[in-house]
Amino acid sequence: MEAVAGGRLSLPCDITSPIVDDEVYLVLWYKDEVATPIYSLDARRGPLGQARHATNEPLTGRAYFSSIPQPAVLQIDKVSLEDEGLYRCRVDFRKARTQHSALIVSVAVPPGVPIIKDYNGKMLSGIIGPFNEGDSLHLICEAEGGKPIPSLVWWRSRRIIDDSYEVLDHGITRNELFIEKLQRRDLMATLTCQTTNNKISPPLEASVTLDIHCK
Repeated sequence: MEAVAGGRLSLPCDITSPIVDDEVYLVLWYKDEVATPIYSLDARRGPLGQARHATNEPLTGRAYFSSIPQPAVLQIDKVSLEDEGLYRCRVDFRKARTQHSALIVSVAVPPGVPIIKDYNGKMLSGIIGPFNEGDSLHLICEAEGGKPIPSLVWWRSRRIIDDSYEVLDHGITRNELFIEKLQRRDLMATLTCQTTNNKISPPLEASVTLDIHCK
C-alpha cells in the first residue's frame, strides 16, 4: 500500500471467521520484526463493540481500529516516513484458528511547488514577455525535495512538450524548456510545469503565459 506523508492510511484486516456463530476475541497489529503489538483490540471480556483498544507510543492519538467496514481497518492519521514498513494483523477467534495477514506500506513525501525561472534565475509567473516573433525562449523549472524522486514535465494545453528532467544536488529536480523560434500560434499560450511522485495527492504545478509581438 502507498500513503502520503501528512495524510491518512487505512490498513485492512479481515476479521470474518470461517465458522458460523463465531466471535472475535483478539486483534493484534505488529510492525516489522518488533514482537510487541503496536495496536491491540481485546474483546475477550465482552462484545466486539465494547472491546478495549490499546496503542503503543508512536501511534498514540493517531490510530484507531474500526470493525464496521468490510474488511475492518486500522486507520493511522498524520502519516510520516517512520510509518513505512511491514504490518502484520493477527486475529484470534473463539472457535476458529488464528488468522494472519500482512501488508507492506511505503510512504511518499510530495515535492515542493515547482518554480519557473528565466535563464538568469529570475522567477516568473503569470504573463511573461513581451517577446518578439522569432525569438528563442529558455525557461527553467525546478522542484525541491520529494520521496521518491518526482517527475517534472512541461505541458502545453493537454500535450506534453518536454519530459526530460534531471536530478541535481540537494534534492532539486530540474527541467529546462527551450523553444528555438516563437511563432504567432504561441501568442498567449500557457506553458505549465507539473510535478508529482505518487498516485494519491494531486500534481503540483506552476504556469506562465506568453505575450508576443507578432510581425
